[in-house]
Amino acid sequence: MSTAWKKRAAVGAFAGIVIACGAGDDMAGGLLEDAGQILVDAGQAMADAGSRGGGDAAAQVGAPRSETRDVMCTDALVRTVTVAGTVTRTITRLAELATTTDDITGIDVIVCGREGEYAAETCGPDDTCEGSSLIPAGDCRVVAPIIDGGKVRAWCGTFTETGGVAEATMPRWRTARITIRR
Repeated sequence: MSTAWKKRAAVGAFAGIVIACGAGDDMAGGLLEDAGQILVDAGQAMADAGSRGGGDAAAQVGAPRSETRDVMCTDALVRTVTVAGTVTRTITRLAELATTTDDITGIDVIVCGREGEYAAETCGPDDTCEGSSLIPAGDCRVVAPIIDGGKVRAWCGTFTETGGVAEATMPRWRTARITIRR
């Protein structure tokens, strides 16, 4: 342990004693500031020891790397069906991020920017209905990631357009925030 480190440890211990004995606010504030600096220096010393390969195991453990990207959702898959002159398109939106996938330890995906609504619940003329079975869509949603061919994909919704008008079937989202942990 270095001499400077020992001095700071002594200041920290003295600060604890003075505060416990009811020292004045100015003196206690100064001692607390010194104690805070000791903690900062200790953290830096542990980080330095870890980067040099020295120190204990706790100093050598590095935090996992992560990267977060905001990606636009695009109408990636479109199926068009024409029946008696009426064109119906089923559209699946995806957000894609090209990346190496071999060292991924975890992925979090949140899609935001909701568009559209669920279809309204109906009640037949001979039925008695109360309440609702649909969870409100919200502005954002957590979705499961899809890893395929060097890409991380996020599902941003599937909807149907008939005659160019989007039907109220399912909400869809405009952007995806993808966080990859390695």
